[in-house]
Amino acid sequence: MTVPRAHTSGVHKVCVLETPAAPQGGWTPCLIDTHIKVRPQVLRSYLFAPWQPVIYDLSLVAAAVNFCDWNCKRPSNIWERRFELRIPVHEPARWNDPPVRTALQRVLQTLTGDRWDLTFIDRQSPYPSPSDQSLALPSKTQAAIAFSDGLDSQRRELVRRRARRRDHRSRAVVGRGYKAQPRRVPFTPLPFKVKALPKIRHETSQRARGFKFAAASGLAASLANVSDIIVPESGSGALGPVLVRYGGMYSDFRNHPKFFRQMEAFLSALLGRQLNFKQPRLEMTKGESLLAYLDHTRVNRDAATVGPSRGALLLAETRHYVAVGDGTRRQCGVCASCMLRRLSMHVAGIEEASETYSWENLNAPDLVAAAPDKYKDKIGPAQRNYAIAGTLHLTHLAGFDRLTDYAGVTARHAREIADATGSDQATVKRWLDEFLQRHEVQWRDFLATLDAGSFVKQWAGSP
Repeated sequence: MTVPRAHTSGVHKVCVLETPAAPQGGWTPCLIDTHIKVRPQVLRSYLFAPWQPVIYDLSLVAAAVNFCDWNCKRPSNIWERRFELRIPVHEPARWNDPPVRTALQRVLQTLTGDRWDLTFIDRQSPYPSPSDQSLALPSKTQAAIAFSDGLDSQRRELVRRRARRRDHRSRAVVGRGYKAQPRRVPFTPLPFKVKALPKIRHETSQRARGFKFAAASGLAASLANVSDIIVPESGSGALGPVLVRYGGMYSDFRNHPKFFRQMEAFLSALLGRQLNFKQPRLEMTKGESLLAYLDHTRVNRDAATVGPSRGALLLAETRHYVAVGDGTRRQCGVCASCMLRRLSMHVAGIEEASETYSWENLNAPDLVAAAPDKYKDKIGPAQRNYAIAGTLHLTHLAGFDRLTDYAGVTARHAREIADATGSDQATVKRWLDEFLQRHEVQWRDFLATLDAGSFVKQWAGSP
């Protein structure tokens, strides 16, 4: 089975099916339990309120959107794709209600840069209610914290520990750390898995991931009867991908306040309650947030046991995704996310083991020399382009104040952030300027630690 790539209308048509059926008129079937696998044992971890069909339906919608985003490769000459997506739900009237449907399509367009036309139909049969009902949450639960086991997510502990004496905080866990014991932690990994279609080129931007994380967080907060959802992403990850963009790429709004305001509007229309995504680290660089985490940890633990090495242990347990060739998997170390991580570790004074990354040695003269022997023959044009883009992203962000129309560009971004956060534009403009200045200093200091012949320095144009 393949996803149609050249309909006369230029539209990717995807129909989610409960049971196998022959494709109709150019529609690509997305079969539940084959392409989307619901995980009942994880779904049960969401039952901190009586079972509601919307729990399943919202999970299914997030999975279907992820399926489309992953399996429909973008054209080489244009970013935007067009989707028609048909999904069976328990309450189609609820989902087809104009305020819900319009808000959903709007947030997906902002997030992915694509056009979405969603239609909801009746299920053939209801999803069976899980046997376990209404597990207990602490009565003083005040917020949900979404995290994915990345560095910003590890800093959720800073937020959580500061509030430990005042409240309990439920967590929407969408990382890898709790698969073995999904029932012991509230709101464990998303209750579905999405399968990639074989023998096609898959889309790598994965902008729809932001929707599934936000949907899980909103569902967790609603079921826990709390209003606040804490997003630990720093300004480096939330604002950087919108401030700096390349060629025909669409800005990455996955952690931007604009996306979260639209997500709040959708969840309010769907669930009938106001939820608030809060970003307490928005004005900070990632390195500054890590440093604050370590400082807080040192104050609240035995100083003898909390040094840079201990901090590295706490903060380094994140996802590794590049196969080295000897059976192990590592982070690549050179893409935009990895370079930001390495910069942040430097700012926080943390020394990582060289084997943390596939590209271990940033002092090497070129990308091939930086990689382990078993990975040198696996470097292709795409990987090289990702690596160059990683360095250039941080370099261009550091040189943002040298834009010809810097004042006008930052004023426009400040206005967008101010509108989304309800802040004063002048105040946002001031801290945005300061944020960019601090990033420039931190990036320049990081480059200064590298040898003169470093390939990173060469790409960054640094002496």
